[in-house]
Formats: sequence, structure tokens, C-alpha cells
Amino acid sequence: MFENNNLFNQNQSVWNKNQYQTPASSRYNLKDLTDRLQQYQNNALENSNSTLNSGLNNGSIFSPNNMQSLNLNASSALYPQQNSFSTYSQPYQLAQNSLPNSRSDVNNLVKPKIIFDDVYYSELGEDGSVVNQGTNKHEGGYSDRLNDLGGPTNYGVTQDSLNEYNNWNSPLRTGFNFPIDVEKLTPKQAKQIMDEMYYQRYNINKLQNLKLARNTFDAEVNQGPYAGKMLANAMNEFYGYIPNQSEKFFYRNIRLNDNLANAVNNLTPEETIKVNDILAKLRMEKYFQSVDENPIQNVNNINGWYNRAKSYYSNSQEFERLYKHRVDDYIKNKYPQFYNGK
Repeated sequence: MFENNNLFNQNQSVWNKNQYQTPASSRYNLKDLTDRLQQYQNNALENSNSTLNSGLNNGSIFSPNNMQSLNLNASSALYPQQNSFSTYSQPYQLAQNSLPNSRSDVNNLVKPKIIFDDVYYSELGEDGSVVNQGTNKHEGGYSDRLNDLGGPTNYGVTQDSLNEYNNWNSPLRTGFNFPIDVEKLTPKQAKQIMDEMYYQRYNINKLQNLKLARNTFDAEVNQGPYAGKMLANAMNEFYGYIPNQSEKFFYRNIRLNDNLANAVNNLTPEETIKVNDILAKLRMEKYFQSVDENPIQNVNNINGWYNRAKSYYSNSQEFERLYKHRVDDYIKNKYPQFYNGK
């Protein structure tokens, strides 16, 4: 609407989405314009319809449809706290838009930042059912199972992990005077260890895609420092990239790099589901591999691992069709001599 108006062209910087104030000279010109527009509007009401139509036929920018939006732009862009010319309740709406004279959804301008609590805790529906699984649902209190290679574990933190944390010389560590015995670890302390020594340490906090952040973090906690590599593998598989062969691909690092994180954060909801399902499948294959490497210990964990990976898959029935028969085969046929159900 303003392209042919010299006064607006010379002050074009007003419409920059990050700019809420303009130089004094620009502010004066636009303020003067809005004053004259207001005066014009008042005068127009007193004139006959023929006079107004004549002005419109001559190409005037002051049409009834344009006047309110023009006043809104000039006042809200320059004087967001003194919106004397606009009747709208959201004066920042147009001022934040980079396109002249176009409206935008204020609520979608800033993407909320995902924090550790969003990833760690499950998201519950109104009826209390789990909508999106979180690691807290898989990690109970203290246990010291015979077939658990991690040994004594409390709220998902093993004794070895607690020892490491208590001696960890890192700026990420903010917890001190934690107990030596993992059995005495509190839920709050366990959560802090998971946040600092897993979530931040391996750059999972770079992920602003909640579904994949949850799945990746749970893999990091339960399957060791392979989650970053598995996420890269999932993205490579989704895009058809072959590492070290394709022109471009995602590097498989223990810690997530910016390139991988940015790509994950820019996935559409539909793409997110597909990549997330690929990641859940890769996790299940890693579980089978762990059993094959140490069947005496790990065949007794395969049922629990299967249920854990399934909880992150988009379709539980499809996951059962893909893997339940293989789990049963490991228990009944492949390693029955080592399975005790404990």
C-alpha cells in the first residue's frame, strides 16, 4: 500500500521486525503524517460522498478500508506503548512483522524453549494417561538385580555413575555433597545428575524437537553414549544418506553437533514421527546386539528393553508385529539356558 509514497519509502526501516523505534527524524515525519491523516479523516466525515469518491478515483491512498490499517501501522510500529490511533488490543502484532501492512500470529512468533523437565517427565493427558513418554516413567527407585550389569541403581543412576559424578571436574556440575552410596540418592539429586552428566554433557539440550529429544535422551541414559550416533544414523536413513559416501550426510558423534541438532529442529511434525520411529527401531536393534554380546546377563533384560523402545514408537501394535516374535525367539529358542525371568 505504501510503495508509491515517498514519505514511507524514505523511512522503510520502520518495518524491520526487530525494530521497535526509529530515528527521531523518521519518527517526526510519520507522526506528522498520522496527525494529518486523522485531520483528513475528521474532515472527510463532514464532506459529501461525492467528494470522497472523487478523491478515491484520483488514486488517493486514503480509502476507508486503508485508513484504519494505515493509522494502526504508523502508531503501533512507532509508538507501541502509546497506541492512541488504533482500536486494536494487540499493538505489537504488526510492528513485529517484517512485511509492510500484513498481520501475523503473535503467539507463534517465538518458539518456546524446551527445558530438561519437558524431556525427563512424561506428558500426561487430561485423563492422566501418558501422551508422550518420558524417562521418569522407566526409572524407578532402588534396585540391585542379579542380571543388571549396571549394578545397584537408584532412579536410573548407577553406583558407577554416581561415583563419576562425585569426582567429575566439569563446569556443568553444580551438585556437591551428594551421598557416596547410590541407595541414599534422592529423586532430585538423581534428576540433577541426569540433567548435567547426560542431557547437557552430550548436547541433547540443543534439541528443540521434543519428541526426538525425549527419545534421544532416554537412549543416552539406558544405552550408554551411543544416542548421538543413533540419532545421526536415523537422520541419515531418513534422508537416504550413506556416511562417507553420499555428498552430504550427518556425522556420527557421541555428542550432538550443531548441524545435526539444527536439522532435527527443522523437521516437520510428519518428518519427526518418521525419524523418531527409525530411532526406536535402531534402539531395538542395539538391544538385540547387547543380548548377543552378553546373553548370560542381558537376555533377562530383553523384555524390559523391548517395552521401553516400544513406548517411544508411534504405533505400538506395529512395533509388536515387528519385534515381539524376535524377543520371544531370543528367550525361548536362542538363549533359553540363560533366561530366568528375573
